[in-house]
Amino acid sequence: MANLENLSVASTPTMVLGDFDHPGSDETTAGDAGPMWTKQRERIASWYQGRYVPPPPDDPGSLLAFISPGHYEQPALAKLLRRLGEFWLDHWKWIIGVVVAIGLALFKGSAGR
Repeated sequence: MANLENLSVASTPTMVLGDFDHPGSDETTAGDAGPMWTKQRERIASWYQGRYVPPPPDDPGSLLAFISPGHYEQPALAKLLRRLGEFWLDHWKWIIGVVVAIGLALFKGSAGR
């Protein structure tokens, strides 16, 4: 598991990529490449989370005050990858069916020649 003791709330990633419980995922059993992969995983998670945008400052002369913790803006590629992942999870059954049907049609068409 990832060491989350030294992370503050503002820098905690929303999704930690590659955080699996299986043999060989621990840095101590991964050999010399373990810490390198941990750093890469942290860089990817930080990139995927995006840039922190603090809340706008309140107008001192206004009676209305907004309390907001701010938000994260994901890069366009991270948003695209997230949408593709959501699409796959929602529609994987018919995607596999279409790919198999097209593959069989191409195979049958090339076998008949």
